[in-house]
Amino acid sequence: MSVPTHAVPRTSPRASSLTSATRPLFTSSSDPDASRPDSSKPTSGTKPESAAKPDENRRRVLIVEDDVTSASAIRSILTRKGCDVAVAHTVHKGLNALNSDLDFVILDLMLPDGDGIEVLSRCHEDFPRIKVVITTAVSDSTQVRKVLELKPHRLLRKPIDLVDLLSGIGMM
Repeated sequence: MSVPTHAVPRTSPRASSLTSATRPLFTSSSDPDASRPDSSKPTSGTKPESAAKPDENRRRVLIVEDDVTSASAIRSILTRKGCDVAVAHTVHKGLNALNSDLDFVILDLMLPDGDGIEVLSRCHEDFPRIKVVITTAVSDSTQVRKVLELKPHRLLRKPIDLVDLLSGIGMM
């Protein structure tokens, strides 16, 4: 009996790659918030705002990614690396989560309510200190050129290589 190809986990010579929604990185998540549709508050052991000031050496990262599995995988990895991580699954929620405390935004280019270019432009206008790492499966050269004209910190093609991602946010 053969197994449908969509049910077979993707294997890669590099175990450090993140994969697309049709081929999830993890079959089950140990992250209790993985199924939450949006989590715009940091997830790694940060104290409430009224408590002590957060560690200045921790990187603060916003992930704007509509694929819940990919967002959860990236969040889990970055949290284990000591980052404070917030997640938004739409352009609207991503724009609302932008703030001057962020160090990096990991931004999917294609989102359900628009494209990530709007978030990238807003970062450049309102928060020029924030470095934006674009992730995309888009192969349209016109769209990619348009993104590159806005000078993101990095542009990573999906499936995302974990080493490239961590390097892009200064973790390697």
